[in-house]
Amino acid sequence: MLHFRAGQLAALQLRTRICNQCFGIIRTQPNGFRPTKSLQITSLRTLSLSSKHYSNVEPVVAAAKSVPPISDVTTTLSDISGSIVDPPFSELGLAAGWYPYHWIQSGLEMFYVNTGCPWWLTIIAGTCIVRLVTLPIYISTRKFLISMRNNMPMQQKLLERLREAKANGTAIQRMKAAQKLRDHMKTSGTGPIKSMFVNIPMPVLFISMIMAYRQMMTVPVPSLQATEFLWLQSLCSPDPYYVLPVLVGALTGLAIKLQMQQGMMAVPSATLQKFMGVAPFLPMVAVPLFIGHWPSGISLYMLINTVFTLSFVQLLSSEKVKEKLNFPVLSEVTKEKTSITSVWKDFYTDAKDKAAKKQEASELKSMEKKRAKARKKELKGPPPVTYAIGTEAIKKEHVPDFIAMWDSKPVNIYSRKKSSKQD
Repeated sequence: MLHFRAGQLAALQLRTRICNQCFGIIRTQPNGFRPTKSLQITSLRTLSLSSKHYSNVEPVVAAAKSVPPISDVTTTLSDISGSIVDPPFSELGLAAGWYPYHWIQSGLEMFYVNTGCPWWLTIIAGTCIVRLVTLPIYISTRKFLISMRNNMPMQQKLLERLREAKANGTAIQRMKAAQKLRDHMKTSGTGPIKSMFVNIPMPVLFISMIMAYRQMMTVPVPSLQATEFLWLQSLCSPDPYYVLPVLVGALTGLAIKLQMQQGMMAVPSATLQKFMGVAPFLPMVAVPLFIGHWPSGISLYMLINTVFTLSFVQLLSSEKVKEKLNFPVLSEVTKEKTSITSVWKDFYTDAKDKAAKKQEASELKSMEKKRAKARKKELKGPPPVTYAIGTEAIKKEHVPDFIAMWDSKPVNIYSRKKSSKQD
């Protein structure tokens, strides 16, 4: 116990000596004056102040030489404050589940801890890795879109026949039209189940990445909040100048325009041809309004993701790449040059015809429902009497002679009265 208290006393004396030296150096004036009071420890419980006078400046200079320069101290303090140690993501409530965005968060944490890259570089590298890994899925999606584009005219005809059969045809005609449509989808490989499995993975991955980044920036992760990138003070705060959202919207519109030019959208009808001139400019307005208040880290991810999409679209448009990847040949569709008035007239007539057919179909359905209700009522109650029984049947069958004569030869009563008066 005595050794422990002696060690404590020695440590306190050493700390007090260092404080006295630093205090004297900081408060030293240019003429060599320094305070005349210094701390001196007499016991553990009490600290007494004793005055100590200096007559010359030599002890002050010697003490100043023994203390390290202030510049070195400031640099070390800045280094210590700059290196932020994050707690594990599990303690922050991140990467603590089995959903896809939890896996993405654990992967980002592993990459950041093992590589030591800043968060802006981690976001860019993670986006590049994910897009390169999912490139086969993107290629299969493009192939399916081309096959859908080639089989769309025939599929539209079969759908129109099925609508007509449902509106005006019998049950057998409806069954035949539906069977033809199913056979066409099966032979062409453009069924709804296959389209679901092909088109769902990429949107699910995109939404999962956004959810992972949004949760990380909402908590937030301390090092992610302290990360600066170009003009952005923090990746957890929105872009103050809306530069990233506008770039994302412009690149998205450019990607849509390239896909329309390559014929990757639906069959270019007259309405779609007019819409093609407006579609590329819509994301430039809609995207900044929608994601402008989001953290800038999410905007950075969306920008890199859109750049990859644009580069893939441009790469897969070359004929050599299509031949190597066995892409189906895209059939050409003749584009009709129509005016705005003709487009409006066609749209109006189509809408009118569809409304009339829909009304006819609804009337037929209502009539069928009424008949079905009447049949149910007949079956629930007693059966209706459709023939006479007993004396009523005899009365109905037997007709008296005077009634038969009256019905066969009608007699004029007024003529009989006149003849009797004459007599």
